[in-house]
Amino acid sequence: MKPGIDAIQDEIIEEFSMFDEWMEKYEYIIDMGKSLPAIAAEYKDEDHENQRLSEQSVATCSIEWGSGRF
Repeated sequence: MKPGIDAIQDEIIEEFSMFDEWMEKYEYIIDMGKSLPAIAAEYKDEDHENQRLSEQSVATCSIEWGSGRF
């Protein structure tokens, strides 16, 4: 059985509680992102590009039972 949203929220809060400064939290998120696999070339087009960010970025989303992946 997968954990509920409250358990997941508590886990995230606990994980980020080790940081005192917001910048440390941002750096941690960026480092986690660097460990993700690269986005497939088929998604690197204007339809997936985020026009609101100053840096070029693309996004995809998939839904799995009990979770979403962005």
